[in-house]
Amino acid sequence: LNLINDVLDMSAIESEKLKIANIPFDFKSLLKSISTIYYSQCKEKGIDFNLVLENLSIEQLIGDSLRLNQVLLNVISNSFKFTDSGGKITVKVSESSKNEKQVFLRFIVSDTGCGMSPEALKKIFEPFEQESTATTRKYGGSGLGMSITKNIIDLMHGAINVESEKGIGTTITIDIPFGY
Repeated sequence: LNLINDVLDMSAIESEKLKIANIPFDFKSLLKSISTIYYSQCKEKGIDFNLVLENLSIEQLIGDSLRLNQVLLNVISNSFKFTDSGGKITVKVSESSKNEKQVFLRFIVSDTGCGMSPEALKKIFEPFEQESTATTRKYGGSGLGMSITKNIIDLMHGAINVESEKGIGTTITIDIPFGY
């Protein structure tokens, strides 16, 4: 089902049919639901999971909560998938700037997972790309999640940056503007 949804999302993105909503939503509720999902899964797997909120002054945002949720779940699920027991995942959410119309939020998801080689990092946003067949066999996945994530962030007028070191972990920084 996830694979079918990913393929449908990629099809909508490629045909420029994926639209971003611009409606009010409760940002703190969205974060709470994500934290609830991953806190228990990480505890079960033996991973230390932390959600850190810094400098957040606004609880009601205007934007696409469904797509923001999809982006965050994609990124955190990768951290979860590629981090072994005894590892750590930290999700830091902060307000990077604000003007009279928009607030710019920064999401930093870092993990102590297996990390990626420089070659894999160059292809991270390409559809169906994974580091190797061994990675696919061990961890699964379609290789579409990060491509979809990047496209959604672009549609939201945001930016994504990925830093990773093989055997050390990965840090993904996402900046997205929202109305309020």
